[in-house]
Amino acid sequence: MEEFSETQSFLSKEQEIEIWALFLGAKKRREGEVREMNKKLVILEIVPLVFLLTIAFVPIDKASGSDTSFTVVWITDTQNLSQYSPADYDTACTWIVNNAAALNLKAVIHTGDIVNTDTDTSQWDNAAHSMGLLLSNNITYCWCAGNHETFVPQSYPAFNLNTMRAKPYWVSDYNGGIDTAINFNFSGQNFLVIDIEYWADNSVLQWANTLLASHPSSSVIIGTHAYLDPSSGYDSWAANFKATVLDTHANVFLTLNGHYHPAGISTGRTRVGNRDELYFDRQDLGAATIRLFTFDTMSKTIAVKTYDTVLSSFITDSDNQFTLTPSVAIPEFASWIILPFFIMAATFVVSVFGKKRNY
Repeated sequence: MEEFSETQSFLSKEQEIEIWALFLGAKKRREGEVREMNKKLVILEIVPLVFLLTIAFVPIDKASGSDTSFTVVWITDTQNLSQYSPADYDTACTWIVNNAAALNLKAVIHTGDIVNTDTDTSQWDNAAHSMGLLLSNNITYCWCAGNHETFVPQSYPAFNLNTMRAKPYWVSDYNGGIDTAINFNFSGQNFLVIDIEYWADNSVLQWANTLLASHPSSSVIIGTHAYLDPSSGYDSWAANFKATVLDTHANVFLTLNGHYHPAGISTGRTRVGNRDELYFDRQDLGAATIRLFTFDTMSKTIAVKTYDTVLSSFITDSDNQFTLTPSVAIPEFASWIILPFFIMAATFVVSVFGKKRNY
């Protein structure tokens, strides 16, 4: 009997050729299927990759507001509202509360003359009720005394120092609360606001200088009742204040004051070095009018607008609507937001295109 060989085939030559043909055909079909699968996968992978890269490199739309801008509101010389028109004072503060979220409101600064007569409790009742609207709605605010008040009563929560000192934004106060200081933060940049009484004495100026020295990296707004006059000049007190406080601290980029109210003049401004100085007082023209400072971190500007809360209208002449270009730090668009998306995109690229596909 013929011995069986391991190399002996049970198939004819024709059958072997047929099987090999079937195998090669199946292999080619499989290779074709893999190529088509890879094409589809590339498309599926590119779409999310493009999305990730778009998020990574395109800034958030400015229309989102709170991501790229914030607002500070200025009110001043409300004495006539406290005495004669408390409903209008309420209107102003209610408008601020109702628009706080849309404005991304960071602070309200009152630069004095809260009441007409500081011994008239009814005026303080009215003022405290209006300012209490800010307090009860967790609005950050500060105040100083004007020439119409020599003290700020502590019997009202809206002006009570124990109440205010418990607030996270409260920095300091002096002279029983006729001088105050607060701060707020936006995108990692700290802003300090110091609000100084009318014709403050040297002890107050020292208090202010101490605060400034302890906040060298903060961008600082100084409010005071009287400083820049309607002709953009300075009286003797203001000249000394300028020389001993403002000019010695380069991080003070903005001053705000009221007090003056000559007929027909309600606003003025000047620039001293890197500092914008603004005067504003509409006590005889509608004291429920407020100033809005909208800081735009994309354009590095401050849009200043003036709004009459009683008439529900903006005052749009060039003295009441203008743009400031401060030299101090306005926070950059939060570019750190981009980094996580960039890392995600890079990781995605490596994981997708760096692997070998064997389908």
